[in-house]
Amino acid sequence: MKPFKNKALIIFILVVIAIGGFVFGRSFYQTDSTQQQPIAPKETPSHDKTEETSDTAIQTENAIDYKYLRDTSYVAGHPSVGPLITTVNAKLDPINQIIQFSRNTPSSEKIALKNKVILMNKDGSIHLRDVEIGFIGETDQNGFISAGLNFDGALDKEQLGDIATIITKETYALKRLPLSAVRKDENGDTYVWRVTPIDKDKKPVIFSSADTLLLNKTAVDTTLNDNRFFEAPISVMTTDLVILNPDDALQENTIIPTVSIQDINAPSGSILFEARMKAAIESAAADIANSIENAAQCVADAQAITNAAVAAANIDEGDITGKQSTRAQANELPPEDSAGACGASASAGSCGAESAGSCGGGDSAGSCGGDSDAAGSCGGAEPSACGADPYLSDFNAPPPLQMVDPYILLGIQPLSSQ
Repeated sequence: MKPFKNKALIIFILVVIAIGGFVFGRSFYQTDSTQQQPIAPKETPSHDKTEETSDTAIQTENAIDYKYLRDTSYVAGHPSVGPLITTVNAKLDPINQIIQFSRNTPSSEKIALKNKVILMNKDGSIHLRDVEIGFIGETDQNGFISAGLNFDGALDKEQLGDIATIITKETYALKRLPLSAVRKDENGDTYVWRVTPIDKDKKPVIFSSADTLLLNKTAVDTTLNDNRFFEAPISVMTTDLVILNPDDALQENTIIPTVSIQDINAPSGSILFEARMKAAIESAAADIANSIENAAQCVADAQAITNAAVAAANIDEGDITGKQSTRAQANELPPEDSAGACGASASAGSCGAESAGSCGGGDSAGSCGGDSDAAGSCGGAEPSACGADPYLSDFNAPPPLQMVDPYILLGIQPLSSQ
């Protein structure tokens, strides 16, 4: 009987646990359902909130005070990448290979050993050799300082002029904008006008799809500059357009119809690198032009020889073929000494000998050669045309006691004069 009682007790306990678990589980399920019930009705208010946000955004956009200008004269450009360069002008003694500069010259205090030096030739071109300051002497009683030069190889003393340019700063691979793009506000803070292409809804788009252009201020720091360009901030990307010729008509949120996009004319490499590239391009262009000119001249002279031969043959009118007279009289063509075109002796008409008319020869050469000062354009000791660099003619005068704009060395003019 005792085991049976124990079994009954165990069964009773299990039944009680089962009933209690059922009641507790149902209560928990009803509570959880009650807590989750409000989720569905909340979806509708969330939609209403979105509409309210949209209305607020529209009201904010409408509240912007846009200024509309019809002016189409503005010029814009992308930042360029390259060096910032500052220089000091100096006088060169090509025989003793010494330069001299004034202590009163702006930035002269920044001149130090191993500063690079650009030497100028007599014709105003850049001497294409790496030169640097080897030593700096004392200041004389007139306030001038002498410095010696270090270089590899030998300088062409006959080619060098009396002008040198000392590079006091030459940074590399900076993102630059011209100082002409910078404006100041009433607090003295500097900024540029950045261009945002927009569609008819005033949303940003690519330039080619834009209806108009929105202009807004972007703060800049012009501390790092070389009196021509300054380092653009991180906030201005190389793909951004910046107004290069701003004026007082521009205000915040100004909308203009269009701009003219212009490349910023600035070197991408050092002065010597750019000068060497410029010299190589000019030399190649001169060779091509000379070859075309010589070819055209030789064709014209060959035609002249043919005409002279026909005239010298004196063909009879009745002899249509000219067989009776041409062979005999062909031996009477002008001898080699009087050749009119591409070679021969002292009386050559164009391409050789002492009295050559255009392409070579001696003292009376007419244009492209010759040993003397009378050469007409491309040769001689004092050439009248082909030897000088038109960008650098100002440097044939004594150097002023002031800082030099190094970009003039490369033929780069300020934006305002372009």
